[in-house]
Amino acid sequence: MILVLCVLFICIEYLQGDFDAALQHCRHGIMILNNSSRPEWMCQYLVPIFRRLSITPFFFGGGEPPTRLPQLIGFETPMPSEFSDAREAQTVIDDVMIRIMGCLYDGNDDRVVLASLLEDWDSKMNHLERALPPTATADKYAIYGMRFKHKMARIYIQQQKSHTEMWWDQHLDIFRDAVKLAEEASLLSTAPDHQRIPQSSFSFEMSWLPMLFFIVLKCRDLKIRHMALSWMAQLGPAKEGLFDVGTLYRVGRRLIELEHYIALDDNAVGLESEAVPPEEKRYFAIPINHELEVIPEKDGTLSYRRRVKFLRKDTEDNVIA
Repeated sequence: MILVLCVLFICIEYLQGDFDAALQHCRHGIMILNNSSRPEWMCQYLVPIFRRLSITPFFFGGGEPPTRLPQLIGFETPMPSEFSDAREAQTVIDDVMIRIMGCLYDGNDDRVVLASLLEDWDSKMNHLERALPPTATADKYAIYGMRFKHKMARIYIQQQKSHTEMWWDQHLDIFRDAVKLAEEASLLSTAPDHQRIPQSSFSFEMSWLPMLFFIVLKCRDLKIRHMALSWMAQLGPAKEGLFDVGTLYRVGRRLIELEHYIALDDNAVGLESEAVPPEEKRYFAIPINHELEVIPEKDGTLSYRRRVKFLRKDTEDNVIA
């Protein structure tokens, strides 16, 4: 019951925009799990939730090392000989993603082993997809998200602690393939001859929004990042955890305009001809204060805003905001 309350409080703090409080509830939940007797219902329903929530700190920090959550101890997920269903595949890719993200910051895992796990996961996922019936729309939709996460993991695992922003340019093909997955997921979710994918306005777990926003941030191919920006506005809930599509869309749009010296409109004609921006024009981080500021206007109405910083470095490696 306490763990269910933890999840409820995390939802409340996310809706209120209080990341630190949500993180504290998540920390308490993981500590309770680690000291529990590990009943089957807990492992089946709650552990996957806290496993995915533990990835959240890696997406907040604006270039600073994330505030780490405790590790889930004793809940490691071995790679099965084959995936029995989409839920098992989801559990494995989430576990591998957490290990990869942790490896970026503490180096306590073997990148070669993790790369092998990614290849193994992809092979087993191919077998699972071939076995799915045509009517398994919800599973297929979930698999698009898993494959998107898998592609991002392939990039993360190669990332070094120190690199330039131009380092990301070598992964343009992966970015392009990932955006194609988002397109296919959207088409599947709106296809009239398929079972409808349940839609909601809020999810306390991260899904499409942060992953697509990551492509908008790091992929400097204008056409690809513009496509990622457009799918952000169409795919998934309007708010995922602390991420809301209105904020991320505006930030992503402004970033593209700043780095490419263009004014974006809804017409994508000519985007292929734009060159990637040089290193000195690229922003390496965009920390967002997700807590809304309330601004009283002279006419008695209220307006709201979030503070955002666009950070880049000069030729001497000094941070410019």
